[in-house]
Amino acid sequence: MRIGDVKPRVGFFIISDINLETLNEYSLDIAKRITGRLKDNGVEVFSSGKVIKSQRDAVSEALKLAGSDLDSYILYFPTWFEGPVPVSIVRELEGLPAILWGFNMWENEKGEKNTTGSVVGELVLKGTLERMGYKFLFVSGVPEEKDKLEGALDYIKAARAKKLLRRTRFGQLGYTGIGMYPGTFDHVFMRRFIGPEVVPVPECEFDDYFRSIKDSEVSGLLENMKTEFNLEKVQHQEKLMPTLKIYAALKKVIEKYELDGINVRCHYDFSKRLRCTCCVPISLLSDEKIVTGCEGDIITSISMFIFYLLSDDVVAYGDIMD
Repeated sequence: MRIGDVKPRVGFFIISDINLETLNEYSLDIAKRITGRLKDNGVEVFSSGKVIKSQRDAVSEALKLAGSDLDSYILYFPTWFEGPVPVSIVRELEGLPAILWGFNMWENEKGEKNTTGSVVGELVLKGTLERMGYKFLFVSGVPEEKDKLEGALDYIKAARAKKLLRRTRFGQLGYTGIGMYPGTFDHVFMRRFIGPEVVPVPECEFDDYFRSIKDSEVSGLLENMKTEFNLEKVQHQEKLMPTLKIYAALKKVIEKYELDGINVRCHYDFSKRLRCTCCVPISLLSDEKIVTGCEGDIITSISMFIFYLLSDDVVAYGDIMD
């Protein structure tokens, strides 16, 4: 499975007060609607399975979900609650992005305003966590409110991207080229603060792959190109064979090093030595959702990979010209 195919994984905790024996149907229905809307939008929801009312239960339930490889979690408040209960979950799941979700007063069937104290407790907790230095998303409302649901989904997708960046292996074939200072980067800084491991790929190893590929291995690719792309204006189409061999060799490198993307220093390495640029090969890889870049510009490539994780779609780049 490619790293970008992993669905967002969210924990869901219901927090209430120890002095409340039952919860009303309205507040519990909101919980079902929140998780239902999340699932409808491709989110895997892992519920603690019980209403949490004490610190001991909070720790226990947090530990149960700690092994679920969560991207983030939601603390849902159907009623007033005591702050130490959700804080215990926050402390156990240290480092995971959190969403605080409560709701305001609502109108019952008699036209009367009702409240369970949900948002009051949520606001108390908000101030507490801010003072403790935690960052989180504050949501007060119901999932049918478009801005509330979309805000939560955006936050969840960003949390997923943040986690998956730590597991990303991005190849670098050749170093930064043609004096491009903006493309240089600090490897340790990249690993610590952004996430990906940048994997240096030996150029001699790529050359061995390239030279070992026979025309017969890529002839089928050339026929596919003729059907997928308009090559009518391309003279001497057989000269595309080296281009396709570069593509096939890059695929071998990606497979061996288990890469999620690759950057190639094309000029002058490929353009002079092999007399063939990498524009077409890396474009073909991009169509397969393998994020690619050129000239050793890892900064741009990792930025593209972040967009890929957020969009689950092909990401392209190019020069903007008047």
